[in-house]
Amino acid sequence: IRRFFQHVLPGGFYKIRYFGFLSLSLAKELVGLVFELLGKSQFLPRFEGLNGMEIYQEISGKRQWLCPVCKSGIMHPYHQNISSD
Repeated sequence: IRRFFQHVLPGGFYKIRYFGFLSLSLAKELVGLVFELLGKSQFLPRFEGLNGMEIYQEISGKRQWLCPVCKSGIMHPYHQNISSD
């Protein structure tokens, strides 16, 4: 029960996600204003427009489908059903 009460805020305190520019109802409007005030031209998410393999490579620094034998070719995965007969 002690661990539960570590997450209970004292009276008069509120979780920050409900207020300010991070509140869900105002986030889209105010995040743009925050970047404008900071002198940033535009908010561009780091992974916008990337597919899953490109995001994996960006985060890990590894190429997921690189051939482990020749280190230059790209493996193309395919699905094969193996019967239990």
